[in-house]
Amino acid sequence: MSNKSRRRPCGRGRSTSPVCGGNGHPPKYFIKQIEATEAEEARRGRLTPQEKIAEDRAQLQRQLLQDPAVTLLLQRCQQTPYSRLPCNASECLVDQGGRNYQAATFRHRILVDTAYGDSYHVPCLEAMIDLPQLAPSRFMLDTRPCRWNHNSPWNWGLMFQQWFKHSGRVDLAKIATYFKEVDAYLEERDEWSTRHIEWQVTHRKCKTNCGASECGPEPSSPPQCPEIEDYTTEGGSDGKVCPLSDVLKHTDSWRRQVMPWI
Repeated sequence: MSNKSRRRPCGRGRSTSPVCGGNGHPPKYFIKQIEATEAEEARRGRLTPQEKIAEDRAQLQRQLLQDPAVTLLLQRCQQTPYSRLPCNASECLVDQGGRNYQAATFRHRILVDTAYGDSYHVPCLEAMIDLPQLAPSRFMLDTRPCRWNHNSPWNWGLMFQQWFKHSGRVDLAKIATYFKEVDAYLEERDEWSTRHIEWQVTHRKCKTNCGASECGPEPSSPPQCPEIEDYTTEGGSDGKVCPLSDVLKHTDSWRRQVMPWI
């Protein structure tokens, strides 16, 4: 086949211009871009950790103000012994703290921009912006299905749910007291259930009036399921705000509200 009959390969041809690259920019443009990047890295390197956090805070706040569609999601991630969740904070507090943080901190992250995948550890983002102020309109729990959770959404505990519902104005001690009452109720309920089953078996055999024979009187009514009372902080919208990291550290954060037993 002659050279004239050969077809040129598809796609953009290589530029023959001595001053422009393949995308139309002269080589000096790329040199300036590299120099600007190196200068910015050098400038950031001279800043203190507090100054870096302040710059990151200002940049993130501008992003939230300029784009009302940007929302933050708290995600629970699959725990692996081999890797730690990535964090876009220039001064990652978790990397600095290491083992001082509990396992729950390593299993949760805040996704800032789903398009670009920017994510932060909870303590790192808490140091930058006011998270309770964004909840629940722009900072929410991630309720999407998770592959690692058998393609089902993660079932968030009561403390997490109420923290977002009340913008962080919750009293974790009151919720913990409720769970203690629930534990006592469940134990008492199981004991009552055992006594009632035993009484039913005995009463079925004797076929007499309750209490007239060995079966004895019917056990009293089952215990009442405790109801969670006011667990928000005093002062309404001006009440004390609980940091989200405190919820992560709480041993009862995974527990859910118990429904009455019928």
